[in-house]
Amino acid sequence: MGNRFIELPGIVLNSRRFGEINKSVELLTPSHGILNVVAHGATKTKSKLAAASDLFVSGKFQLYHNPVKDDWSIKSVSNLVQIEMIRNNVKVYALTGLCSEIIRYTYAGGVADKVFKLFDVWLRLLERGPSLLELQVCQFILRFLAFAGFYHGSQDCSICGDSIQTAAYLTQDFSIVCKGCNHIGTYYLEREILDYIDYSLRFKLVDAYKIELEQDKVMKLFDILVSLLEDFTNRKFSFLEYYKTVRN
Repeated sequence: MGNRFIELPGIVLNSRRFGEINKSVELLTPSHGILNVVAHGATKTKSKLAAASDLFVSGKFQLYHNPVKDDWSIKSVSNLVQIEMIRNNVKVYALTGLCSEIIRYTYAGGVADKVFKLFDVWLRLLERGPSLLELQVCQFILRFLAFAGFYHGSQDCSICGDSIQTAAYLTQDFSIVCKGCNHIGTYYLEREILDYIDYSLRFKLVDAYKIELEQDKVMKLFDILVSLLEDFTNRKFSFLEYYKTVRN
């Protein structure tokens, strides 16, 4: 019976009402990927699991696994972390939700251990990052793509292998191609943006935030990355639509 209980670090990616008093939670874990777990009684006012099943909280989750039904439930949570900036700023809330949807719809890119660490650090750095929140999201997405094996740098064309000296194009599978290999459905990126991407990925996230990029280029990169991810996942990000209503 004892091995049915396990304690895992986790981040709540999604939470919704389930039945009369419960919540269904999508929990990102480094070792078990994304787990669908139930927080029994979490909608009750005095429930110990009410805060622990809120969106984007993190902590150490004690889980129970029923091997017969193959389902999971939360028994308790310790070391609970709630980021106040997410709760108090609707734009931060929307962009954090966008990052969570990217993780959910790509199944953590098949590298849950790396994505967990990335999202955990990204959340903890929210208040210390650049004021331009879209730049923080760009850095999250770029690192996510690199961890998942989609992005390999912009020095050489992924088709012909020629060195890319000036601008290039980002394809729907996140490859970089030169002008000669360009085809329909790609996105044009100036050399300055490409250099920013490659250079910033050399650093830890907290240090990458210090590398500057003009706001209009940040917004262009943000729009391109999110559009490509929507195409790749064949999903519309609901938090992106919410972000559009609150971004100004």
